[in-house]
Amino acid sequence: PELTEAAYGSAIAEMWAIVEASQPNALHDLSGQEMRFISRTLARMVPGLGSGATADALRDAARSYLAALRSDLDEVRKVSPLDSLHDQHGAAQRFREAGWERLHAAARESAALAAAVDGSVLEERLAVRTSDAASHILGVHPVEPLRSFVLANVQADGSLSASQSAVDTLIEAAGSAALAQTRAYADNLFALDAAEQQYLSARPAVGAASSGPSALAAGDAETRLKTAIEDAKKKQKQLADKLDGVKSGATGALRVAAKLASLSNDPGFAEDIEILSKTTSILLDTFSKQSKGAIETASKLVGLLDLGETGFKVIGAAVFTGDLIGAVLQIASLFNRDDKPSINQKILQNLRDIRELIGDVRAEMHARFDRLDRRLNDIHDAVMEQFEHINFELGELEVDLEEVQLALYTVQADLDRLDRNIYAFLDAAERQPLVEGIAGFLDYRRRTGLAMPYSPTYLDGENRFYTWSYFTSKDAIQAGPATRSFDDAQIATELANYPLATNINYLSELSAARFGLSRLSSERLANPLTWITAAESYAQLGEEWPEHAGEIDPNRLERVIDAGEDVAAGLDRIASPALMRRLSDHYRGKVTALRDAIAQFEATFEGAPSRKLHGIDLWSGADQVPSTHDLKGSKPLVSCRNKAFSGGRASFDLDLGPFAADYAPLAPLLIADNLGGLSDLRPCIHAAWTWETSTEVPWGRFWTFRLDFAVRVSYGATAVHEIWFRTNTRQTRLVRSFETSFDPDAFWPPESSMTEAAWNQRSLSTRRLLATSTLLNQARAAVQGKLEDLQRAFYGQVAAKLGQLGDPIQVAGRQLTASKALWESYVALGFPLSLEQNDALRSLLYGGESLLTGAGGDAGALNSVSNVYLFMSGSDDLPEDNILPAVVSLATGRSDRLLTTLNDINDEIRAAGELEGRALVQGTLTRLYLLKA
Repeated sequence: PELTEAAYGSAIAEMWAIVEASQPNALHDLSGQEMRFISRTLARMVPGLGSGATADALRDAARSYLAALRSDLDEVRKVSPLDSLHDQHGAAQRFREAGWERLHAAARESAALAAAVDGSVLEERLAVRTSDAASHILGVHPVEPLRSFVLANVQADGSLSASQSAVDTLIEAAGSAALAQTRAYADNLFALDAAEQQYLSARPAVGAASSGPSALAAGDAETRLKTAIEDAKKKQKQLADKLDGVKSGATGALRVAAKLASLSNDPGFAEDIEILSKTTSILLDTFSKQSKGAIETASKLVGLLDLGETGFKVIGAAVFTGDLIGAVLQIASLFNRDDKPSINQKILQNLRDIRELIGDVRAEMHARFDRLDRRLNDIHDAVMEQFEHINFELGELEVDLEEVQLALYTVQADLDRLDRNIYAFLDAAERQPLVEGIAGFLDYRRRTGLAMPYSPTYLDGENRFYTWSYFTSKDAIQAGPATRSFDDAQIATELANYPLATNINYLSELSAARFGLSRLSSERLANPLTWITAAESYAQLGEEWPEHAGEIDPNRLERVIDAGEDVAAGLDRIASPALMRRLSDHYRGKVTALRDAIAQFEATFEGAPSRKLHGIDLWSGADQVPSTHDLKGSKPLVSCRNKAFSGGRASFDLDLGPFAADYAPLAPLLIADNLGGLSDLRPCIHAAWTWETSTEVPWGRFWTFRLDFAVRVSYGATAVHEIWFRTNTRQTRLVRSFETSFDPDAFWPPESSMTEAAWNQRSLSTRRLLATSTLLNQARAAVQGKLEDLQRAFYGQVAAKLGQLGDPIQVAGRQLTASKALWESYVALGFPLSLEQNDALRSLLYGGESLLTGAGGDAGALNSVSNVYLFMSGSDDLPEDNILPAVVSLATGRSDRLLTTLNDINDEIRAAGELEGRALVQGTLTRLYLLKA
C-alpha cells in the first residue's frame, strides 16, 4: 500500500513479464486445463524467482494458489500429486475470482493503484478501466444473459436489486445457455465419433484382401469420415466464436445470482448456485476441448495432419473423463447438507440435464473409449453408478457423501497409468510409518487446537518426512532391488513383480544393459510416488509451522529437493529418440521370434501324418498336387469291372509317376481322396476290344479287333480320367451279312485276354480328362471346406499354445508381451502429458488397436495375438491367406505408428524445450522451492 503510481506500474509490468515468460511453450503445451496451466507456469517461475518485493509477491500468490487447491481436501489428498486433483477446478476458479475482486477493491481505495492498473497491460487486454460502470463494461463485453439482467436490475446508485423470481429466471437462462452450448459441442463430438467408428468398422479384417468389396467399403467410409471431419471443423469454429461469450455470460450471471442470494442472507442457496456455476464452467471447457481433440485425432487417423494441434485448446479422453468426474463430485456435494432447505428447482432441472448429458457420453462414446483405452469404459460405468445414488426428483443423496467421493476418487486415479490412487498406494503395509506420520503430524492445530511443540513433535515429524523423502524412497522396497535380470526371458516377470513407480531404477539400468544407451540416472532414483507423498508432507509441515521450519538445517530441504530433481532429470531422459528406436527394434524382434515359432508349428501341424495333407499348404487352395496320393508310384491295378485277368491274375503293376502331369488337373480330387470323408479316388484297368480293320467277302466281313486297355481313374462312381494303351493282341471274326450287330467284349471277354505278354507289349495311345468343370468345382468347394476346418483347428491350437507354459510359442508370446509392457512403462514415465492429452498415443498403448501382446488382452479386443487367433478359430468367414503375415504386418504397423507418434512428440519437445517426465514431480518441487524461499 501507499506506493506511487509509477511504483505500482513498474511492479505490474515486472510481474507480467515474469509470468508471461514462465508460461509453457505453446509448441508443446499440454496443460489442457486452466488449473494445470497455472500450476505449470508456477513450476517454471518459482525456482528462478530472485529477491525483492515483486518476487516475494509472486511467491505469496503462488503459495496462496496452491493452498487454495488443497484447502478442502482430506489429509491424504492434501499430499497427493497436484495433477491428480481433477475435482479442484472450482477451487482454482474461486482463487482467481477472489484475486480480481481484491484488485478491483484495492483500486477503488487507491487512486495510484487504479491509475497504474488503467495504464497497464491489464487495461490493454480487457479494454476496460477500474472506474468504468457496469453498463459500460457490459457494452464492451455484451455477454448474455448477464448483460440483460444487470441492465434491467441496476439501481441509480450502481447497486443491483432483483426479486427472487428474477433470480430464478436468471439461473434458468444461464444454465440453459451454458448447457445448450455444451450440448452442441457434445453433438459435434458424437457425430464425428460415429463417422470415425464407421470408418474403423469398414476396414478389412486381419488377413483380408487389400482389394475387393471390403476395400471399396473402407474407401467409402474414409471419404465419409473426411467429410465428417470438415463438417465438425466448421461446427467447431461456429461454436468457438460463441464460446467465450456464452461461458462468461452464463458463469458471470450465476455468480451474480449467488452474490444476490448471499446478500439476501441465504448462504445455502448461494452455495448451490456457485456449485452450478463451477459445474457448467467445467463442462463447457472440457466438452469444447475434447471436441477439438477428437477432430485432431480423427484427422490423424486418415492422414490429414501429422500430429494434430496440441496445447491449451485440446484435451484427451483421459483428462475429459477426469473433468466429468470432477463435475459429478461438485454435483454430489450439493446434496450433503441435512440442515439446508431443499435445492432450488431451477438448479435441480439444470442438474438433471447435466446428468442426462453425461449419460449420453457413456452411451454414445462407448466404442471410442474402447478404441482409446478400454479402462475408460469401466471408469464411466463407475461414474454413472455413483450418479444413480442422487435422486434428482427429491433432491436427495441416497448414500453417504464420503462413500460417493471415495468411489469417484478411486476411479479418477485409474485414469493415471502410473497408478496415482494415493489411498491404495498408502494402504501398503510397508508405508504405514509414512501414513502414521501424515495422520499424526499434519493439520495438527486443526485436530488438537494446540500449537505444535518444536521438540519433540515437530522434530519427529520433520525427521520422518525427511527420511522418507531422501532415504526410504530409494530403498529396495520402494524403488526396487539393486540386482535384477535384464534377460528377455525375465523382463515380463521383473516388470510384473513391482508397480511401475517401483521399477524406475530397473528401467534406468535396462536402457544401458539391453540397449547400450546411458542410464536414466547415474544415481539411484527415488520412487516418484513415495517421494511425492513424503515431500508434499515435508512441505506441508513446514508451511503449517514456518517458525519451526526456520530452525532446521536448510541442507535437509535441499536434499529433499535434490532427490526430486534427480527423478525429474531421469524421467526427462526417457524422451530420447534413440531409446524409442531401441524399444521399437526390440518389439519388432519379438514379433519376428513369435512369427518364427508359429511358422515352425505350422510346418509340424501340416506335416502330421494323421492330417494327410501330404505337403499341401492349408491356404493355397484345392488345386495343389499333394506329394503323396493314390495316383503316384507303382500301383497294382485291378479290373474296373472286378474281373480276373488271364490265368486268374488279379492285377498288373504300373508306375503312374510318368503320368503326373496328366493327373495334375485332378488335384482337388487327389486332396479329397487323401483327406477322407469325401469320395474315394481309384485307378483301375478298363480293357476293351477296338475295331481295327475289316475285309469284305461274299458272305459277310472279316472284322479284326485289337485289345486295348485304359488306366481309368474314378472319383466315386464317376470316371474322371483315362490313359489308353494299345497291345499286339488281336482277334478276327467273320460277321455274316445277316448279323445286325456284334459285341467283341461280350464274345471275347477282354480281361481274359490280358496276358503278361499283352501287358508287356503295350504302347501309349491317348489321354482323356473326363472330369467335368462342375465336378471339379464341387470337389474344390468340399476340399476348401475341409482345409478351412483345419485352418480353424490350427488357429485354435496356436491360441491355446500361447497360454501353454513352456511351449515355444508361449515363450515367444510372453516376450512380445514383455516388450510391449517395457514400451508402456517408459512412455508412462517419460511422456505423462502426451499420454493424457494425445488420444492417438493412448490408443496405441491401451486401446482396442494397441500394440499386440502375445497372450491376454481384453476379451473381444483384437489386441493380442492369442485373441486374433482365437477369433479366427471360430470365424465363419476366414481370409483366403494364412493370417500370420497379416498379424506380423499388423504388429509392426502399429509399432511403426507408435514410433512415428513418439518421434513427432520428441520433435515438438526439442523445439519447445518442454520435457514431460518432470511433470510427475514438478508440482511438488514448486511447493518445496516456495518453502525454501
